[in-house]
Amino acid sequence: IAQYNLAEGFMSDESHFHRHYEIYYLIKGRRRYIIENTIYDIEAGDIILISPMLVHQTQRIPGTEQNEMHERMLFNLQDVPEILKPCFEKHFYRPSEEFKEPIRALIEESVKEGNLGPQSQFLHKLNIHKILLMLLKMPRQESEHQSLSERDRLMQNAACYIKEHCQYNITLKHIADKMGFTPEYLSSVFKTSIGLNFVDYLNNMRIAKAIYYLNETDLPIGSISEKCGFNDS
Repeated sequence: IAQYNLAEGFMSDESHFHRHYEIYYLIKGRRRYIIENTIYDIEAGDIILISPMLVHQTQRIPGTEQNEMHERMLFNLQDVPEILKPCFEKHFYRPSEEFKEPIRALIEESVKEGNLGPQSQFLHKLNIHKILLMLLKMPRQESEHQSLSERDRLMQNAACYIKEHCQYNITLKHIADKMGFTPEYLSSVFKTSIGLNFVDYLNNMRIAKAIYYLNETDLPIGSISEKCGFNDS
């Protein structure tokens, strides 16, 4: 069943993951959206697609006003038709003018309809499928490659390294040495760019990996803990 949530505010969303698909539509304002080891700075009209079990969060873009307001809409789906799943191979979409207004109209229709019962749920799900079909029709462009600052690019590289090596006994000092930074500087800048400190980010990557092995394999707990970097099963 499709569900939606409309929210306005300036608080950060905590890092999390879930089993359903998610569509995040930014109605107004600007936000930083972080999906595992990738940073997206998004603006009104942009769309983020999240597949199940991907660690993600939003936060204020560093350098912007603390009280900058934003408004967004979330659609959650327990499942997505096979024909529409290719949309989720990309996370970030910035629709051209040809697609921006039709998508906005579908979002506004869902807002006006509310969430009052089975008919509303059916309409929300229909609108989601229409939006995904539009995204499939959009030209495949390199819109995911944004112009990040040198600092954010380096922190994105650090996050990528942590994700790929989370099964090992890596430390903040180890990564700082590889990047030519002091641990104190890396800790501060990493949290600003990624929204989590080093330990929390590392643990999130390990937990997400462990959940994958628990769901998709028959490996015993001891083997899974070892594969995910946990010292104690």
